[in-house]
Amino acid sequence: MQNLGILFDWDGVIIDSSKLHENSWEILSGIRELIGELKENGIPYCIASSTPKANIEAVLNKVGAKELFPNIVAAEDVSFGKPHPEVFLKAAQTIGIAAKNCVVIEDAMDGIEAAIRAGAARIAIRSTHRHKEFLHAHLTVDTVKDLGIKEILSVHASHKSDYDKYSKLSKEDAHFRRGSVKGNVEFRADLLVASEGRGVSGTVTIRWEQKKEASIWLDYRGTELGQVLLDGKEILPDWKGGARLILPKTESGFHTVCINIRVESNRSGMGLTLVNADQESFLYTNFVPMEASSLYPCMDQPDIKAHFQLSLTCQKDWLVITNTREAQTVETADVIRHDFCKSRPLSSYLWHFSAGNFVSVSYEGQSSVPMRLFFRKKKQAYLDHDVIFSLVDRGVLWFEKFFGVPFPYEKYDQIFLPGFYWGGMENAASVVLREEILFESPPSPEQLFDRGNLLLHELSHMWFGDLVTMKWWDDLWLNEAFATWVSYRAQRDFKEFGNAELVFLEDVLHKAMDEDDLASTHPVVVDCPDTEQAFLNFDAITYQKGACLIQQICSHLGETRFSQGLNHYLQSYFDKNADLNDFLTAFEDKDLHKFSEQWLMSTGYPTLKYSLNGDYRTEEFENRDYYPISRKLVEVKDESFVFLNLDQKGYGRVYIAGLKDSSLIECIKSCPEPIFKLGLLQQYWNGVWHLEYSVPQYLGIVCSLAENNDFVLQAGIRKLLQILSMRSDLLDYSLCQNLGKTVYFASDQQNRQAFLLWIHSLYLKKDRKSLCEIRDGLELRLEQKRALELNLAGLGEAVSYSLDSSEECRLHNLRLELIQAVRLEPKSTLHGLMNQKLGNHTLDSATFGKVAPSYFWCAESSMVSEYFVCVTKLLKQPLDMVLKHHWLNSMFPGRYGKQALNCLPQILNEDPSLSDRRTLIRWQSLIQNWARLCL
Repeated sequence: MQNLGILFDWDGVIIDSSKLHENSWEILSGIRELIGELKENGIPYCIASSTPKANIEAVLNKVGAKELFPNIVAAEDVSFGKPHPEVFLKAAQTIGIAAKNCVVIEDAMDGIEAAIRAGAARIAIRSTHRHKEFLHAHLTVDTVKDLGIKEILSVHASHKSDYDKYSKLSKEDAHFRRGSVKGNVEFRADLLVASEGRGVSGTVTIRWEQKKEASIWLDYRGTELGQVLLDGKEILPDWKGGARLILPKTESGFHTVCINIRVESNRSGMGLTLVNADQESFLYTNFVPMEASSLYPCMDQPDIKAHFQLSLTCQKDWLVITNTREAQTVETADVIRHDFCKSRPLSSYLWHFSAGNFVSVSYEGQSSVPMRLFFRKKKQAYLDHDVIFSLVDRGVLWFEKFFGVPFPYEKYDQIFLPGFYWGGMENAASVVLREEILFESPPSPEQLFDRGNLLLHELSHMWFGDLVTMKWWDDLWLNEAFATWVSYRAQRDFKEFGNAELVFLEDVLHKAMDEDDLASTHPVVVDCPDTEQAFLNFDAITYQKGACLIQQICSHLGETRFSQGLNHYLQSYFDKNADLNDFLTAFEDKDLHKFSEQWLMSTGYPTLKYSLNGDYRTEEFENRDYYPISRKLVEVKDESFVFLNLDQKGYGRVYIAGLKDSSLIECIKSCPEPIFKLGLLQQYWNGVWHLEYSVPQYLGIVCSLAENNDFVLQAGIRKLLQILSMRSDLLDYSLCQNLGKTVYFASDQQNRQAFLLWIHSLYLKKDRKSLCEIRDGLELRLEQKRALELNLAGLGEAVSYSLDSSEECRLHNLRLELIQAVRLEPKSTLHGLMNQKLGNHTLDSATFGKVAPSYFWCAESSMVSEYFVCVTKLLKQPLDMVLKHHWLNSMFPGRYGKQALNCLPQILNEDPSLSDRRTLIRWQSLIQNWARLCL
């Protein structure tokens, strides 16, 4: 019926043992009827008792009710009696329902307390106790006869509502608590890792100074709540909804709470996560935005910083990393305890630890900051640690100079984890990164640039986000937008992996405007009412558009003055919290507040259309000031042209009216600076976007630049792919053929976009002969064991292969064969083809990402439903990550978006991973954006 389970106490609920002679034993009145209702509604249930199982079964046999209770957890199944919650936790596990979704029916105070500590809803049967004694029960009734399915569902709904309400933190509640806590928060965790990393248990101690008399609460959504001592006295806090520990009212001054906890690990990538790879285990935490409270009781909001200290006991072959240096280790026969130093003030979401079968490498460079890398053994052969350390070391020096503030922590660790959901997480001094950036094949310049950008992005957070942290999630953009902008800015000076200024335009500016065109856009600065909404703001508007507006501020102030303002900001709020107003005020420029209103708090962007005639003039930018419009004079033969915003420092679409194609081509060729070439091409593209020019005109210009074979050409082709994915009828075969042949065999890495465009035109023309010739050429390269980067499958996919292993060679050949078969034989069913070619091979997520999109783009529209059926059968993991990265972001805005959208509800219903509320919230946001793109 629903995600609900019932846990029955034994004595006083099912049987009354106060009648001592066994001949008088009987099931209490109302129990049989209640069990009948539960069965009728498909609700599982279990006896959870400290009575020996033999006694329970003897009584059930005596009264002829054994068949009514197939599930029993009794004294021999647990190590601790009530009020310890173990019996209810095991009973919930027995019926396959989380304890927080169970309703406990009890008649004793110890039982109610155990249910509270298990996070379950509580119904009390009044027998030896009065109603008012069951203060912490959701419902109290006189007898079981007064209890039916209606009352149980009401209690369950109330408890669920409490959990939904208190498992997130509202801005108002956070502000209230911050007003009651003066600060000086000390946090200590003494934790023991369970066998095989299944969870942790132990004691958490929190000390804080209170400003005034108040009832303080702690956020906690762990598995189990044990003994709670407040200022040395045991208390039973109200564990509201199994999510919020409400403490008794306390006076101003210092207070200490000591809490026993137990938490099970999960595989979601959030909270306390356990991941296994190659028979090795890795346990790590990921706490943004409010996941710290899923592990330990805390004040889980960014503007209450604490000094954290950890002692973690685990198996001897594990390494442990946290935000601080290790002070000592203490070994016993079976385990080892790692004691760490106390941290400087940190927000709860920035505290972190990782533990597992890591290998480590250390480094000390010119910055004098001790650095370490942690990774699993399999990755050691691919670890280019010298490149990573060198880049990060130079990054430390660059940021110290740019910010005017020394690196704020005593060391810097980078932890590479298998299966990590995001690119990276900026835990103070212990950054977590996805291990895929330890390349197993020779990386392309683009891959090296992207990795460098990620490493510098997370490094910059040590100052901007960790040292100085936002007060509330309204200002998430400031953390992420600044880190996005400054990582590109640092790479521009390093000049190691390419022109960062050009890549910024492609990766950040243009993507931000594309996102800003959607109905789903929102202001960069948003009113974030609670932590649930905060999670939805990790998007392109927050990161990319925010970075563009940071660049505008820098351009307006000048880089020297901007750097000085950053120094003032970081020094003023050192180890503290700040908001947007604090940031803007630090630059001592009153115009920035007006800028904030016009740009940061509004949506969309201005558009400027201009002409190159003699009476040149600009138009107003929708009453938005401080738009850094640059002017560039370009002379071609006897003509002079004045262009606006060619450096693209201004955030908006600028395009030229009435410019001849031949003049544009000559201007592009005459510009020595690549950024101006790209600016000209982008402005012409903006003219296509606004119907000033046609796609065939644009294609002709791109093809005329083929001999340049540079970043500008690649950017032009990417724009073509963007529109041709929806309007393939506009593609000119002969032009694409000339372009493809010009660049095809010149360079694998730099020309894959042009090659892709050619392949797409061949497919549309059904040119089987040419496709087979290209396939043969690729297979020849494969035999020569050359690293290859290509895109045959369709639009938006770029796949890198290392050809050193026979398995990857097999997959590569398989992929080529499938592409040809499906493209040239569209009548063959997708499902049969996949089964025939794959056989019994089980696809992991990485291989799926390489192979499966090929089928999708090769399929006829009628095959889309079959494709989704295949996906659900082939995947051996939750769909969320693969869907997000391989489908939503690159494929569905194209040909089959509407059909795929119609297939989605069935797939979501079949995916057990989506029972998690946070996952559903992420999906809700993705689907909304997706629907706007597709429909």
